[in-house]
Amino acid sequence: MEELKSFWLKFDSSLNWDKQLPYVFFITFSRFEFALKNCKYCKIGNADADWNKFAGELKLIFDETKNEELDKAVEYIKNHPPQKQVYDAKALGWKATIKDAHLSLVEWLLLMIRRIRNNLFHGGQYGKSPLLSLQEIVCCLIMA
Repeated sequence: MEELKSFWLKFDSSLNWDKQLPYVFFITFSRFEFALKNCKYCKIGNADADWNKFAGELKLIFDETKNEELDKAVEYIKNHPPQKQVYDAKALGWKATIKDAHLSLVEWLLLMIRRIRNNLFHGGQYGKSPLLSLQEIVCCLIMA
């Protein structure tokens, strides 16, 4: 796992990170979601990944301060949470993210990872700073 994290953070001039990093994130996200379903973190019916069940178990052991890279990634997302794309019957817009008090840190972080994925996958990143998008992606990969 440490080798994987180091790979994402090392600069390789042969890659165009602006174009490659989203693909790496999508592949990692897809494989992780499949692993959740394969390990019985799966909802009955539509076979959706049960992120809440996973978060409920993970929150008992999660400690972002045990790893400096993870701690920095968590702090970044806490300080710069992705906005949620909304539609008000007239136009697309953005809604600020405020952490629900009833969610544990892990539950909220997993929700933010899914929101970042949704923003990228559904085109919600258009008009935002590309650097911010890359920072969000790197943080997600570190937390994976």
